[in-house]
Amino acid sequence: MKKLVVLLPFLALFLFSCDETDDLPMEDCGITLELDQPGYDSTNSDDFDIQSAEVDGSCFRATVTHGGGCGTQNWRLLAHTNDFPLSIPPLLNMKIVLDNQDTCEALLTSEISFDIQELWDLTSGNGYMNIALEGYNGVIALDE
Repeated sequence: MKKLVVLLPFLALFLFSCDETDDLPMEDCGITLELDQPGYDSTNSDDFDIQSAEVDGSCFRATVTHGGGCGTQNWRLLAHTNDFPLSIPPLLNMKIVLDNQDTCEALLTSEISFDIQELWDLTSGNGYMNIALEGYNGVIALDE
């Protein structure tokens, strides 16, 4: 009988414990892409330089240098599909926009990440397009 009393707590713990996958976080890509929003061409940005850019699944990641150090930087990723279907493979124009509310002058390097899941829907099942990122030399491939 003593063995049963000792085993019951362990059995209860085993039966009612959570599944390991229940608490796994979904990939957080950060800021959501703004697709075909009015004012794409007239949207102004504060100065920054793009050091690198890549697509990683449903995330678009860029390493940028910018001024700051003591305030807030607000980042946006805009995409414009007006000429999208006119090229093969399709070419999507995108730009990163910085609204820098930071008056400090330190040179910072930041990695910013954007959720681009919506772009996968644009590929119409072929799973491939090129991205022309304003201010970045080269074309970024979005492929499966």
